[in-house]
Amino acid sequence: MRRMSWAVGGALLLLFLLSTGSLVRSLGLKGVEECPEQTLSAAEAKALYERGLARTQVGMMGEHYRSDSVEAGLPMIRTAALHGVTSAMEAYASHFIQQGAINMQQIDGLSYPDATAEGMMWSILLKHHGEAIMEGDEATYQVLLDPTVPFPSGYFSNPSGTAWIFQMVTKRGLDWARKQAFAWKSCW
Repeated sequence: MRRMSWAVGGALLLLFLLSTGSLVRSLGLKGVEECPEQTLSAAEAKALYERGLARTQVGMMGEHYRSDSVEAGLPMIRTAALHGVTSAMEAYASHFIQQGAINMQQIDGLSYPDATAEGMMWSILLKHHGEAIMEGDEATYQVLLDPTVPFPSGYFSNPSGTAWIFQMVTKRGLDWARKQAFAWKSCW
């Protein structure tokens, strides 16, 4: 009887987590989306990014953001990123990697592994758009930029360069990130 109640409790917890979307990337349950619909002009998207950026910076102390300010500005930054504004993509990736991989906290309703996967997706997408790859990260990004390349042995335990982030994301989450980035690389 006790085993049954643990199984039911675990199943209910899993259903809750899946229904809130907080582990869908980490469990490999988030599909790859097609190019986002473009409803704003380039100027409108850039202006929206600037408003979102300003909103995230309300009450900043040094390099530390207030969570309520980030929550208020993040939707605007995301919309601008989805319209191809490179600086918005950078800001969006940064917030998710900071919260997910560094602070190991949820953001925008995502668990820290899913937040890390979201941040990595935008980071990989930026590399597809020509952002420089740090010296020593070439082999790491050779795998991230081509989702047909399998993850090599030891890939998730490498502590150098960008690879240290992989300790905060699941294999399925990172696989989703590279596939989604690849799917969106020609959208803008």
